[in-house]
Amino acid sequence: MQKIFTGIIAFFCFCTFSFAQNLVPNGGFEEVKKEAYSMMDSGIEFKKSMKFWDTPNLASTDLIGSRFRSPKFKPIPAHNGNNMAGLVIHGDFWSEYVRVILADTLQKGVEYYVEFWMAYNEEYHKDEKKRFLNPYFGAVTDEKFFFKDNKVIEHKPQVFSAAPIELVPNQWVKIKGSFVADKEATHLYIGQFYDPSVNNEILVGYFYIDDVRLEKFSDVSTVYTPKESAPDGLNNIYFETDKYELIGQSFTTLNKVVDYLKKNPSLSIQINGHTDNEGEAYHNMELSNNRAKAVLNYLVQNGVPQSRLSYQGFGSNKPIATNTTEDGRQQNRRVEFLASNALIKNQSLDKVDVAEADLSYNFSTKKNDLTKNQKIGKLKSWNCNEGRYPKSPDKKILVKQKEYLRKDATPYILKRTTDQKFVLFNDSQEHPQTRAYFMSLLEDLYNQGFRHLGVEALDYVDTDLNSRGYPSINTGDRTDEPIYGELLRHAQQLGFQLFPYRAKKAEIEKATRIVARNEHLSKDNHNLTLSAINWAQAMNINRYSQNHPNEKLLVYAHRQNIREKDLEGVRYMGAWLQQFTKEDPLTIEQALMNERCYDNEYPEYYTAKAEQPIVFAKNDKVLVKKEKDTFKKQENIAYDIQVYHPRTKYNDKRPLWFNTFEDKTIFRVNLDKYQMKAPCLVMACHANEDPEIAIPADVIEVKSRNQSPTLMLKPGNYTLILRDKEKRKKLEIVVN
Repeated sequence: MQKIFTGIIAFFCFCTFSFAQNLVPNGGFEEVKKEAYSMMDSGIEFKKSMKFWDTPNLASTDLIGSRFRSPKFKPIPAHNGNNMAGLVIHGDFWSEYVRVILADTLQKGVEYYVEFWMAYNEEYHKDEKKRFLNPYFGAVTDEKFFFKDNKVIEHKPQVFSAAPIELVPNQWVKIKGSFVADKEATHLYIGQFYDPSVNNEILVGYFYIDDVRLEKFSDVSTVYTPKESAPDGLNNIYFETDKYELIGQSFTTLNKVVDYLKKNPSLSIQINGHTDNEGEAYHNMELSNNRAKAVLNYLVQNGVPQSRLSYQGFGSNKPIATNTTEDGRQQNRRVEFLASNALIKNQSLDKVDVAEADLSYNFSTKKNDLTKNQKIGKLKSWNCNEGRYPKSPDKKILVKQKEYLRKDATPYILKRTTDQKFVLFNDSQEHPQTRAYFMSLLEDLYNQGFRHLGVEALDYVDTDLNSRGYPSINTGDRTDEPIYGELLRHAQQLGFQLFPYRAKKAEIEKATRIVARNEHLSKDNHNLTLSAINWAQAMNINRYSQNHPNEKLLVYAHRQNIREKDLEGVRYMGAWLQQFTKEDPLTIEQALMNERCYDNEYPEYYTAKAEQPIVFAKNDKVLVKKEKDTFKKQENIAYDIQVYHPRTKYNDKRPLWFNTFEDKTIFRVNLDKYQMKAPCLVMACHANEDPEIAIPADVIEVKSRNQSPTLMLKPGNYTLILRDKEKRKKLEIVVN
């Protein structure tokens, strides 16, 4: 197993630019031969200051950096980094440009994509004239040329702004586009060009240029529409005359219904049976009722929860055609499906015409801030800690910690798990690094003989989880967070058998009656229910263990449910499991000692100095925070091991702990290349999985076109799905 965080920073530095190759060297003007302190006097001076860049004429293009000063204007910040180029355009007699030799020669007939950022400085000319982008301010690719004057260059740009966008002073705007090279080209030129045959307008002013890209690119994305909300031919459900047994011709349609309902778990379906008007009314009512019930039974037998289904017979009371002809009577002998009280026919139904992923990953709103929504992989613990520091812990606690040695949590935990039958980990919903860390241990735990993994978040509805081989949106509660999905996916790939143990309603009711007789526990309704839920879940794990004798079990639970001691009159799963199995489970707590958003939220034992998950150990005894129990008026140590997670560090606004388990690559997505608008959801699904139901490997929301979204993906093949509020596209990508 790879060591936690080893080489992560170096890896990120190497991989940051591993996406599509930019053929423009030094595209951000950051590599300089010497700093510029003022405006340039000639193009030669610009060339002597820059690496790779120069000018195609004698006009004096400027290099603007952090030390640049000018009495004529105060530069705005560069779009990225510290440096940018500055172009003065006075008219057709004076026009400045930038030129760069490309890393590879452009080939005739090949499609390329170009983008660069530009901004207008209003201080230089000090006039109030509005300025609009024109089709001759842009990028040109050609062989090397040079003019021994300062005049505007006659050429037609291949990439320019198609719309006459008004430039807002000191605000960056992106100019981008694709073109097919009509000849070989070695250089890229940017600036204001001119065509005397059309006498085009010249954009006069002072302009900044930054972040130039040119790459080989063809948009192979396709418009992607989710599968129809309802299967075709829902009326093709057949019965023998005057009977309600399903016949073989109906199964094809019903199997489509089963698949449809599994992919849309939020829907409740009503099944209505109808007959023609032949026969007695009471008989037709009973017949239609039995036909609807036969359909319901088939759906339940094939994995659709009965709680989502209802049925009713209407006899001949609701004909849709005449009963005077055989064709009409055949149309009236039917079964109908209703969702949300709307009849599902062969057309789209707005409330259900979505991919399953749409139910879990949606755009942020004021009421639904996705920066705090784990489902798109952006929790508050990821992005609210930058610039904040915890308050100093209590001095007594610091003294206590000094008695112990900091140890890498991984080897210590694996040493303790070797001879254990039950090992219980917990999870913090707000801190997905707890899941990333648990995932990093799975291979070693498998090698120690663990073959079964019970996950509290799993739902009994997903009966196909182990046979399908990957988790779906329907797999469980909160499991659609990408790190959680990767955890379950990795466990299955290693060979773990996943099993749910969440308490069902009937089990909780039974457990409540049993727990209520325990005189040492709280009789408060809420606390009694908590104890009962934990009783039932421990009993489910115990039953599973009895069905797999001599097998070692891993359990992954919510928060404090692995406690081995009571707290405030509540007995938790860890304690119940110990009571039922007569085994002492190893409980590993990793939900409490994490970073927090605000100083006053930090736990007093927390330390922010760790570089990797650690434990405080002394002679094989670890430091675990004591918790006060006011119900029993005592302090307890409820866990065997407590893991301290380090504060999150970032690269490109993505957490470095993404690489806790395996090396991942930053994969950038440029929405403009695929003609997508913001806001836009970007999802990467493993190529061998159904993107309509699979939990993505990574999901991000791009709120502005100025963002350059970055996915964190391990090497492999993926289906990339881009979804804005008007359309969605998908394409196949390979991450190296």
